[in-house]
Amino acid sequence: WYVEGFAEFFSTPKFDRDGSVWFGRPPQFRAYGLFNGPRVPLDVLLEGMHDKMTSQQRDVFYGRGWLLTHYLLLGSPAREAQLDKYVEALSAGHAPLDAAHLAFGDIKRLDRELDSYRSKGLLSFKVTPANMHVAGEIQVTPLTSGAAQVIIARSKIKYRQNQPAEPLAAQVREIERRFPGDELVERTLAEAELNA
Repeated sequence: WYVEGFAEFFSTPKFDRDGSVWFGRPPQFRAYGLFNGPRVPLDVLLEGMHDKMTSQQRDVFYGRGWLLTHYLLLGSPAREAQLDKYVEALSAGHAPLDAAHLAFGDIKRLDRELDSYRSKGLLSFKVTPANMHVAGEIQVTPLTSGAAQVIIARSKIKYRQNQPAEPLAAQVREIERRFPGDELVERTLAEAELNA
């Protein structure tokens, strides 16, 4: 939930002419799911996404992940440090729900707080001034010949939907035969073989 919630949190920046950036603006494309989608209790959200979720539940998962991230980062000064504690507990090897109990305490209470926060409607956001942004050097590296050949197959592996895995693995095997040792080709072949 946090990886996706964090990504959603930073998916709606607003860039002002003075160089400042607004973070934490609500992702309008998640509004329907947040307000009209099926109820996803917080303990279910904290356990993570699973294969049997419907598309509606996935939409709510992303939106509620954003809401929880927003609440912990900007909505509740009393809970700000809890997010760090949660990540530390995960890093220490605790299961997601156990880490949540350690960091957040009563999950049902946090769930009620989150519902109340969603209902407020006026969510805060963070504006960072231009002088706080330091852009590092941006490097663009062209794909190797092998990577250029395997990139479409790789995307099909990553985002496949009920496609047979063996034909795709056969395609990647052929690419690997022509480009042995190419890192992206080898990694893609390993994923294709695991799927097949």
